[in-house]
Amino acid sequence: MTAIDDKHQLLRDTVLDLGEPVGPEIDLADGGSMREYEFGTICFHPEVGAFEVHGLIRETYLNEMGGPVGRLGYPTSDETGLGVGRLSTFELGESGLFFDPVSGINLIDDLSLRQLESTFSDDILAPEPVAAGPTQTLCFPPGSVAGSLRGMQFGLIAERLIHDDYCRLMGCHPANDYFDRTGSSVEYLTFLQSHNPGLRPRYREIRTWRRPDILSHRPPRFEWYEIKPLSVWGMADFADKFVKITNYMMKHSLPYVPGVTYSPTPFLPIGTFNIVGVDIEVSLGVARRTAGLIDYQLCIRGNLVELFARIALAALVAAIIAQIVTKFAPLLAL
Repeated sequence: MTAIDDKHQLLRDTVLDLGEPVGPEIDLADGGSMREYEFGTICFHPEVGAFEVHGLIRETYLNEMGGPVGRLGYPTSDETGLGVGRLSTFELGESGLFFDPVSGINLIDDLSLRQLESTFSDDILAPEPVAAGPTQTLCFPPGSVAGSLRGMQFGLIAERLIHDDYCRLMGCHPANDYFDRTGSSVEYLTFLQSHNPGLRPRYREIRTWRRPDILSHRPPRFEWYEIKPLSVWGMADFADKFVKITNYMMKHSLPYVPGVTYSPTPFLPIGTFNIVGVDIEVSLGVARRTAGLIDYQLCIRGNLVELFARIALAALVAAIIAQIVTKFAPLLAL
């Protein structure tokens, strides 16, 4: 029995049956080995151990990343659930391959993964429990269960609602507050240069900049905020933007820092909708849990016990977001 045989048997006896071997164990030049099974692959190296990969992560790892002799090296964990997705970690390069049901397979670098683990715990990424009583509330990231197009459209609506809330609470003026509504790097640079006339970055550098969703130049307050869904991938993307925005701010001696002044309205009303004969109130759950990050969830309130007896969660969210997108269609056209 080899280490791979032992791992296969352990998985079969506990959490995962990879099926029967489809070929012999293959020895690799660096002292490691691997073996293919019907539903997965086990890789082993004496300095790392034996770990499995399966599903779409396995396909990406073997076919696009070169497997254990490629850019990621050997797996350092079995595939595991993380928030709404699945994660496998590796020894080299990026820290892991993360599968999100909306965006598919994504590479998560080491810094992004550490940011997730140190700043955000699993409990805030999970849907809130339904409270007892005739009226219940449930909040969750819409992109985790809605289709990618609807999730993107809802994200645009969420950003506009949060922009409006920011203006109500903080006051805003085009000369002093930038909102990333057009996706234009030129518009962003023009705003920065209007307050920092010595800023002269190279054109190619500007194309690599990631823009915050909100940036305020109100002495002595120089802040930026990023708006993301409260999901694992939303948090990973925030971690990536945090590093990149901070880097070019420091490089060009710009005064803007992750914001801590804006405390958003916890629930922003969206509307009341009738789904399969049950009226539910829909709102955007918004919070600032760390500097520079405004996260949001889709929140529903009503007789959810009766509602879930009539419709599955995925179908429910798809129906709600479809009605929200229809209601806010003029906003998306701007």
